[in-house]
Amino acid sequence: MNSLKYISFKAMCPMNNELPKISIVTASYNQGDFLEECIDSVLSQNYPNLEYIVMDGGSSDNSVEIIKKHEKYLTYWQSKPDGGQYAAIQEGFGKTTGEIMAWLNSDDKYHHHAFYKVAYLFTANENIEWLTGRHSWWDKDGNIEDIDTGPLPAYSRAKFVGKEYDKPWIQQESTFWRRSLWVKAGGGLRTNLKYAGDLELWTRFFRHTRLYTVDTLLGGYRRHGDQKAALSMDKYIDEAEKVLEEETILFQNCDKDLLPAPDPVIVSFQGVTSYMDSAFSPSQHKIYKLSDNSDLVINYLINKLTETEGDRRSKLDEINLLRSKELDCAVKIEALQKSLSWRMTEPVRRILDLFKR
Repeated sequence: MNSLKYISFKAMCPMNNELPKISIVTASYNQGDFLEECIDSVLSQNYPNLEYIVMDGGSSDNSVEIIKKHEKYLTYWQSKPDGGQYAAIQEGFGKTTGEIMAWLNSDDKYHHHAFYKVAYLFTANENIEWLTGRHSWWDKDGNIEDIDTGPLPAYSRAKFVGKEYDKPWIQQESTFWRRSLWVKAGGGLRTNLKYAGDLELWTRFFRHTRLYTVDTLLGGYRRHGDQKAALSMDKYIDEAEKVLEEETILFQNCDKDLLPAPDPVIVSFQGVTSYMDSAFSPSQHKIYKLSDNSDLVINYLINKLTETEGDRRSKLDEINLLRSKELDCAVKIEALQKSLSWRMTEPVRRILDLFKR
């Protein structure tokens, strides 16, 4: 990774007090194959009011070497045995002060400009306390593998209490919230959970606010086959079901309405661009424009459209083949009906018709 593209804001420019502070925590253990891309996706946001904490669980691979390579851009990092993923994230959040919070697992990545979009959305919409973006996925090599281009999902407490938490999942990598909501919801993660700590946090958030779905790309989940979520989905679901049973009992014993799903939020990219420009002097605008992945997204969508066009052509070919076969059958039937044998057997067919009646 080329660390020269990161801006050292402490040294280069005064902090822009109008930009809300964003706090990101990454917990990692022996993820050296993916950790640098994860860190790069955070630092290359070039967001001037950022706290970034990396909590390594005492890795035996090259993780510490990677972290040290970027440590001057980190607010804090450590490498020592911990109590597991959620304990590490919890400890990391304890070292943050930002108004906006999120965590990013060490094998996942953010899309470029995600932090500016998030800051813009929270600043422009005081009623939003919690938001998530469109679902997207990276492949093992860090390329865009898939983007959900369908209708934006509507999330609500009613769905969660009804155990419809997977229709679709809330993509943790794309989710951000205000610190005030974090405090209202208890100010911590359930560190005794090994798998569904994110879902448990969402259930507590739903007690206080709605989750807004935003029509933009923020973060993405990397599919590589070795991650805990892929290998232990049954254990995740077992934990999730227990968490939701507890939540259902709590809901039945309290006098609170189920919060409905809000309307989706559409991002004004002109507004985001203006917001980004306000954070830098004109001479610095080129810095963040260098790290734009819009071409990757456009290429992905073009490929999808090409695949769709290919599927359409394939279907048309199938239809034309069926029509050809249908026409061939019609010609053969017409020839049969004009044949001598057909005319000679007509009396027999009439007798058979009488029996059928």
